[in-house]
Amino acid sequence: MAFIPAKASAWFEIPVTDMDRARAFYGSVLENDLILEESGPNPMAMFAAQDRTASGHVYPGNPAAPEPARPSICRLPHRSRTRWNG
Repeated sequence: MAFIPAKASAWFEIPVTDMDRARAFYGSVLENDLILEESGPNPMAMFAAQDRTASGHVYPGNPAAPEPARPSICRLPHRSRTRWNG
């Protein structure tokens, strides 16, 4: 049985050059089943998550950022854990 987190992240997209290898790698490392979706113009493999608004996918492609390409990670604080000044 795969581990399916309540919220994996806000949303992420990971470009990959080999979909089969990427699905096998991320599925094994994260203990998550990546669901292949081919209904749109481009294939993608969605990470399984209880809340579909907090998930992501891998897709065939190259990073859009110029060299050196680095992933962008954004973390939004949860309101109940954040003290607001004011």
